[in-house]
Amino acid sequence: MAYTELRIATNPTRKYVVIELWMDGKRLGHINLDGATAEKHVHAVAKHRADLVDPVASDLHPGERLEAVFDPKWRVLNPTEAGRIVALRHPGLGWLPFVFPDKEAQSISEWLTKNLPA
Repeated sequence: MAYTELRIATNPTRKYVVIELWMDGKRLGHINLDGATAEKHVHAVAKHRADLVDPVASDLHPGERLEAVFDPKWRVLNPTEAGRIVALRHPGLGWLPFVFPDKEAQSISEWLTKNLPA
């Protein structure tokens, strides 16, 4: 059975994401994606990931390591009937909007402002 591998890197000029398809140690082909195209495909993959039978874990496992974005840009969008919309900017994934029902928005607000240093 052939061993197939997908390799992803940034090209030396840092203008493109390079995706290569390898089989049994031989490169079959590649594609260069500029920033906007890479972001479009990342969001498409995420959309299809959400459709899989095996869901993303609903809770964080104890000791799980996450790569956090320090001091992300954020914007508040017009609230809807469903709740408050906050968009967070991830440097690799782009702007990610989240809708927080009012009760959750209040809980987050309370937690974020609790025990702030003087």
